[in-house]
Amino acid sequence: MDTTPTMCLGDKKTERMFCQKHGYYEAEMTFSKITGRWYSTSCPKCEEEEEDAERLASLAEAEADRLKAIERRYTERNIPRRFRATSLNDYIANTARKRQVLKIISDYIANQDRSSEEGVSLLLYGNVGTGKTRLATSIVKEWRGIGYYITAREYTRLVRSTYSSAARETEQDVVDRFLDYSILVIDEIGKQFATDYERFAIFDIVNARYNDLKPTVLVSNMSIGDIKDFLGEPTVDRIKERGGQPILFDWESYRK
Repeated sequence: MDTTPTMCLGDKKTERMFCQKHGYYEAEMTFSKITGRWYSTSCPKCEEEEEDAERLASLAEAEADRLKAIERRYTERNIPRRFRATSLNDYIANTARKRQVLKIISDYIANQDRSSEEGVSLLLYGNVGTGKTRLATSIVKEWRGIGYYITAREYTRLVRSTYSSAARETEQDVVDRFLDYSILVIDEIGKQFATDYERFAIFDIVNARYNDLKPTVLVSNMSIGDIKDFLGEPTVDRIKERGGQPILFDWESYRK
């Protein structure tokens, strides 16, 4: 350390100090009458780096708090109790076709960064009791972002509730909320006696997420022809874009 003072004025002076990381710098020295010692300022480049690190840490903490707030808002992801403890490992893939479907779902989850970036979606359709909902909820649970599961009937009921004079949300608020999820599963598409209103409501959110490149997983017990009639062929075609695909569950129900 070079302690030769370059300037001294009363209880203040400057000295040329050496930093192991950045080399020599001019330090401001202040004399304390209480301790009888001189105190120097730190290396300005080290101070700048510390400030940058603190700023980045503060930003990271704020982002973590934001994500925790979102997580609290969507903590259960609306997954039915029956499927909260299930996983891909539970799925009984005891035929070649089931193993093929399980691999498609597993690869979809494994490549979720690409799916999220490009809005790659899926359509799970076919026979009842074949594990479609189990696999769809597994996607939500294993997605790194905030995902959500809802039935088509629940969603349209939620939209319809905004038409009440006492409603606190508008229809656009509901659309924006469901547009916000990293991945959205809409189950029971076209179940029972769906109305035109329900069909249009589902089309609107699927279309909004398509335009925003957000992945959506649709689940239905209908045939592919009936799904096209219900949602419109262009909507089904959009599911197929960027590697998305309809997946047929054509084996016998597990419930038997």
